[in-house]
Parts: sequence; structure tokens; C-alpha cells
Amino acid sequence: MKKLNKLQINFERLIKVEELITLKGGYDGCGNFLCNCYGVPDAWWKCYCTTEAMEIDVAQKCGGLGGYCSNAGPC
Repeated sequence: MKKLNKLQINFERLIKVEELITLKGGYDGCGNFLCNCYGVPDAWWKCYCTTEAMEIDVAQKCGGLGGYCSNAGPC
């Protein structure tokens, strides 16, 4: 049986879609994400199929504040 090391997560950085899929348990296809900007109470739900699309949305909606997204499963 394979021994697994403890996963250390740095919440200070944006977690990429591929990392979230691996963390969640893995699935093929797009993911439904809840995203928000640092220091802003407003948030949005969206289905992202690529890391690039998610990063572009976060950059456009959050400007220089930065933000993050949390995976909520397949969409």
C-alpha cells in the first residue's frame, strides 16, 4: 500500500484548477467554482474548464486586489 504524505496548503496563493481537482479527488471535465476577491464581500459562482479562464476572470473582477476560487465539484 502506498504511503501518503500530509498535504500542506498555502492559502496565500491562488490554487489552480488542476490542483483543486487533484485535492478534491479528481474528475474529468469542468469545475464549478465559488470565487471572490481579497477584502471584497461580493463573490461569484462560475463553471471553469481551464485555469487560464479562471485566472483571467479573477484578474478582471478583482483588479490589483487579487482573489481566489474554491472548487465545488463538476458543473
